[in-house]
Amino acid sequence: MDYESYKDQGLSITVENGIATTIMTRKWDDYEGMTGTGSSPNARNTQHRGLTDIWRDFAVDPDVRVVLLTGVDDEFYLSVGRPGARPTGEPDLKQMWEWGSYMTQTEVRALYREMINFDKPVIAAVNGATGGSGLTVVMLSDISIVADDAWLFDPHIMLGISAGDGAGGIWPLYSGIAKAKLYLLTSDAINGKEADRIGLVSRSVPREDLQRVAADYAERLARYPEVSLRFTKRGINQWLQLASLVSQEYALTLQTLSRYSGEQARNPHTEWPPRQVP
Repeated sequence: MDYESYKDQGLSITVENGIATTIMTRKWDDYEGMTGTGSSPNARNTQHRGLTDIWRDFAVDPDVRVVLLTGVDDEFYLSVGRPGARPTGEPDLKQMWEWGSYMTQTEVRALYREMINFDKPVIAAVNGATGGSGLTVVMLSDISIVADDAWLFDPHIMLGISAGDGAGGIWPLYSGIAKAKLYLLTSDAINGKEADRIGLVSRSVPREDLQRVAADYAERLARYPEVSLRFTKRGINQWLQLASLVSQEYALTLQTLSRYSGEQARNPHTEWPPRQVP
């Protein structure tokens, strides 16, 4: 299958020996000055759309047995970020509804649905900062290997909207309610070691070992019995399906509703970058 078109969406994909190595090539700074209006997704979200669409292509590609995800330099994937992105002035309610509905109810929901229904193994090699939907991608990967010094956070509270996409609904499954509240309510960032300790990710390793360790898992799983891997993943992912019914759908709806509070425009960010908890 030809994945060349995904380059325009910030994804560089190569398939070799059953492994689809997928590099998220766009960093937050690459989007500076790119904007959009209404219900049309802006350039900041093209990589997000690519990550939503790609799973169905991987699913039907017989040459893909395992997907290995990673980023570039010091970022894995930041889908939301700096205070400059905060809107100012009186909000356009129609535009807010169209954009919020598109992102929260359509695109984010689709990313969640596509990843939990995709039954080939997904390995994330988290090389650097990840937040927002980037954190969702990490949590929905089957094996997440994180550099010790990589930072993970959910910035929605500081952006003036509730934590709904991904982390808001499923974080408690990984680390329990107490830790989920601690980090979702404060937007504090945790490093790879702490994320490993509380069970948010599969394993943390020194940065210099990250790609080697992740590649080793990918190579092993590419050789393993394919049906057995898929059915095991499907069984475990029933917990994520349950979370979707119990919490995720509700959290997404609340996130859309929270945009109408006006806090996104009124309230300054109290801290940026997020406070880092060692």
